[in-house]
Amino acid sequence: MKKNSSKLRRALLCSLLSSIVAFDDAPKYMDAPSTESSEIGTSSLMARRRRATTTELHISENEAVNDVFSSLIDQASKPDNENAQSEMHQITVADLRIEDEEFYERTLMSGSGQPTTRNPTRNPTQSPTKAGVCNRNLFLTEYCYSVSSVALCNDPSTPQGKALNALLASVNSLPDPCTAPNLDQRYGMSVMYYAFNGANWISNTNWVTDTPECDWFGATCTTQGFVTGLDLENNRMVGQFPDEIELIVSLISMEFFNNTISGTIPGPEFGKLTNLELIDIEENSLSGNLFPPELFNLKKLQRLRASFNDFVGTIPNGISAWTSLSQFWFAVNKLTGTLPTALGTMTSLQSIFAYNNTFTGKIPNEFGNGFDQLRVVDFSHNALDGSLNNNLYQATNLESLFLVGNNFAGTINSNIADLTKLTRLQLNANEFVGSFPDISASTNLEVLFLHENEFTGTFPDIFGNYENFFYINLSDNQFSGPLRASLFESDPIRLVYLSNNEFTGTIPAAFVDAPELRDLYLDRNLLTGTIPNVPAGRLQTLQELLVDENAIVGTMPIGMCSLRGGLLETLWADCAIPPDPPEVTCAQGCCTCCEDCRAVTSTRVNIFVPTQ
Repeated sequence: MKKNSSKLRRALLCSLLSSIVAFDDAPKYMDAPSTESSEIGTSSLMARRRRATTTELHISENEAVNDVFSSLIDQASKPDNENAQSEMHQITVADLRIEDEEFYERTLMSGSGQPTTRNPTRNPTQSPTKAGVCNRNLFLTEYCYSVSSVALCNDPSTPQGKALNALLASVNSLPDPCTAPNLDQRYGMSVMYYAFNGANWISNTNWVTDTPECDWFGATCTTQGFVTGLDLENNRMVGQFPDEIELIVSLISMEFFNNTISGTIPGPEFGKLTNLELIDIEENSLSGNLFPPELFNLKKLQRLRASFNDFVGTIPNGISAWTSLSQFWFAVNKLTGTLPTALGTMTSLQSIFAYNNTFTGKIPNEFGNGFDQLRVVDFSHNALDGSLNNNLYQATNLESLFLVGNNFAGTINSNIADLTKLTRLQLNANEFVGSFPDISASTNLEVLFLHENEFTGTFPDIFGNYENFFYINLSDNQFSGPLRASLFESDPIRLVYLSNNEFTGTIPAAFVDAPELRDLYLDRNLLTGTIPNVPAGRLQTLQELLVDENAIVGTMPIGMCSLRGGLLETLWADCAIPPDPPEVTCAQGCCTCCEDCRAVTSTRVNIFVPTQ
């Protein structure tokens, strides 16, 4: 049938659903959007349905009626046949004398395209006699059939069946569904409520009640009543995304953090939510592909938070479609493959969290150049390798760089000094070599992790201008030279781990002036001299001091031993006998380990690790 004929058939359905509404009036509730509808709110109630073919008109009891309609439709399809169109306009439900119940049973099709012979599960109200008012119950039932399916809508145990029942129960207290522009979102949200076990949510105030959707817990709206945000984080949501989520077309932000949503992301349905700017599905139980191709239809997407799920697969180059993306979070999943070159085009990024996956290969060479807004990068705990590209150092607003637990190698370029806004630099557990550059210009630095690499050479004196520096770990490298007294001049300094290097010289006396010092690990170096005295009232926060496996001699100061009555729990030194006297003499009850300390204790597992 030609396009005009199709429109007339759809208009005929509208005429049948209205008591005595003529064909001219049908578009009022079929396609005409509200004058208040904005771009994000306008939704056509019938014309754009996904499965409209599951329900069609079928009038089989009266061949004469069929003949009349077919003849008129065929003639009206011709643009120049005004008489046929005029005659078509005059046909009404009253002329056909079809009662509601008879219409329900005889004209609604099953999913197979044949007339249904089952008894209806719902009894529509009788046809209203007032001109221009459609049968609401019947309209909602037909609506559900066309959007979801006959089978789902007629099953009261499904989210769709429950949503339809909820609509029917409140039909008389709601705006006329035949003309309401937000029927899509109400039905879509109702299905979502039942799909996610809404009755057991922590907060479900007003959901699937007679109140407008804008008053449902977690919803935010435009002034026209279109839902733009759903904030349901930490709300005990359990279940899978229903396809009907696509009906909430005005949605801008979806915040479902920390629930128990399972299954996969319905790509075709998500892809229709083209106004989405924020998707927060972190800390759920989602699986499958995080990047269905339809997701790249979301050109306005700014924040994608999908960490702590079970997503699998690779990252496609299609991510380049997200030109406005600022937050790209997909940590703690099961993603594999290499980081795509398209990552180097996402210059709007402010933060990227990719840690705890199984990515291989190098960071794309393009990544960093032109990334003026980039603040946080975390590629930790993957299997990335190669040297760091110099473009990374051009992201001069970078504040936190986490590359922990990969296979990166090579030297650290001196251009890292250009990252003057760094607060946290964590490069530990890789295969970096060579000397470490001077980064003293990064005066905001708080945390520096370089342990478990193969760095060599004298560690630069970088600490003089650090006002907020509290944590350093250089353990398990081959650093040499003296310990820097300036390290202890930063009042916040709290955690110092320098174990298993080749540091020489004596322990700086200034260490006793660090008011917040909690842990000081100097074991397994080449230190000499004696342990500085601790004046009364100093080091009151000290809990662990390790100075064993050095060349330190003398007596453990009484001031240090007195701290054993406070917070100091771990004090290791070379105090074993023989030889007699020992290298370090400890009073009884002072030192907690004198020999083979790592073989008999697990104290070092207490190393403090800050949150990222």
